[in-house]
Amino acid sequence: MNTYVAELNCAQLKQLVEFFDNYQDDNIKCTIKENVSKIKATMDVETSLPKDKLESYLKTTFKNKSKFGMALYFAIYVK
Repeated sequence: MNTYVAELNCAQLKQLVEFFDNYQDDNIKCTIKENVSKIKATMDVETSLPKDKLESYLKTTFKNKSKFGMALYFAIYVK
């Protein structure tokens, strides 16, 4: 498994942080690393997915599994 750092950006960051902190499924395991500012946080993501697919997977997971997913404007970047 590879570990990547993902940057979360959202005006209502609390919903993203609460969803992804200690989130785990068959493909990913997430841990919030740091709240950088009011609109940006970073998290560690352990996964077997390739880096280019991970960003899309994280966005789709939040949109489909969170009650706020379809309502919030957010960005996730994998570094």
